[in-house]
Amino acid sequence: MKTRFNQSGGVVACAARLTVLSAAVAALTSCGGGGGGAPAPVVPEAVVSGVSPAQVLEGSNSANLLRFAVTFDKPVERGVTISYSTAPKYAAGVTGAATGGDACGAGVDYINLSNKTVAVSPGAQTAELQVTVCSDTVFEPNELLTINWSADGKSGSGWVGTIVNDDAGGLNSTGVTSLINNTVAFGRDTNALTNDPSDGALGFSFAKTNDSACITDAVTGLVWQTSVTLNQTYAQATQAAQASPACGNTWRLPTVNELQSLMDYGVAGATAINADTNVTGLGAPVMTGEYWSETYVKAPTTQAWVVSVANGAAGVVNQSLAKSVRLVSGVSALSACNDATRYKNFGDGTVEDSKTGLMWKQCPEGKTGTACDITTTVAFDPTKNTPTYLTDWLASVNSAGSALGLGYSDWRIPTVKELSSLADRCQNSQISTNVAIDNLFPNTQSSSYVTANGNVNVANEYWYVSFIFGDVGSAPLVNKNLRLVRAGQ
Repeated sequence: MKTRFNQSGGVVACAARLTVLSAAVAALTSCGGGGGGAPAPVVPEAVVSGVSPAQVLEGSNSANLLRFAVTFDKPVERGVTISYSTAPKYAAGVTGAATGGDACGAGVDYINLSNKTVAVSPGAQTAELQVTVCSDTVFEPNELLTINWSADGKSGSGWVGTIVNDDAGGLNSTGVTSLINNTVAFGRDTNALTNDPSDGALGFSFAKTNDSACITDAVTGLVWQTSVTLNQTYAQATQAAQASPACGNTWRLPTVNELQSLMDYGVAGATAINADTNVTGLGAPVMTGEYWSETYVKAPTTQAWVVSVANGAAGVVNQSLAKSVRLVSGVSALSACNDATRYKNFGDGTVEDSKTGLMWKQCPEGKTGTACDITTTVAFDPTKNTPTYLTDWLASVNSAGSALGLGYSDWRIPTVKELSSLADRCQNSQISTNVAIDNLFPNTQSSSYVTANGNVNVANEYWYVSFIFGDVGSAPLVNKNLRLVRAGQ
């Protein structure tokens, strides 16, 4: 059978065959060029490039959240699932250890998590891992926990979350952000969560009570009178405290440490360094001269302790001298003398102070053993003290695997207020002979111990605490002993 084609029909048929052929070539090309070639490469998925540490105020009325910020190296392509779990930073019961539980309640600081998942959608480049923090109204040191995570075959561990104490009862700040050899201050002085300039400088927190004659210190829990009385002997000062009706409170003379709690050691060239005086609308007095504390010397009985508000130094004077008086009310970590219930001995060379939330090394640096009478393998030499020598020593203590660290890597040189809190100026039966510190700190040399606070008014001098009597002053670093501290708020 013959088929006839006219000229136009032949052109149409040819064009149709070309169209089919082009489609086939395109199909083969999309499959890798034909002939069974490899598929197009899959675009790699985004990977976690960082997890930021987290912190949150503990709170008192409702649960808060620790929020760990996660970042990826690029926008997520197809979706990523992050799995994470909480873990303790330190062993249970250690100073600064947060305690997890299945539900908030007594003794529980956060809700435990195990393999909780977070789905990250395509296009996102950040995510958030949340841990519920349990609130309370009890003073505690800042507490730490960690999280571990995994995502698409990648993993990380040890990211730290800090639960920041916001309950009254601890030590006040020193008002200084840069310490010895430019080390950064710990805690309230440098933490944005506790450093609101409207209520006091650098971590202090003051507020007027309902009665304008009184001021509350939100950190220590103490209430102070706004008025001061000048030219009082020690006996007159004691009588004034018993007679004062202000704010309906029961008033007394403050302890040395309570007076020091008002001092801002970062103020230079001033006649008064009480931190509450610069808070707008508070009505706090400008304190000048020396102020009586309630602490008297048992021998000789004619002397009592005073604090100079010109610089924060503490010493003893004759009770017959005329000094100033500012009364205080309430009970704080700074109120009482040392007592047998204040300290917890962990038996590993560390001691916890329950009143301040601090953990101390039991022995001075350079000493070890239960009696602190054995020289460490690497000797600490006070005659070599300079800012660099001391911070190099601290770095060695905190280095990985160092026996000097006693299992911790966050030791620091104490501030003047922290170290002063150890001095037992009452000289009761708990203290060692001729040394103003509890017997839990054996072989404490009858000499001065250095702090991390430089004297802003005197070049090359640093504040020290002497454990011969408990006086506080400033001098060059040389020949000062060192005791390290960690934790706190």
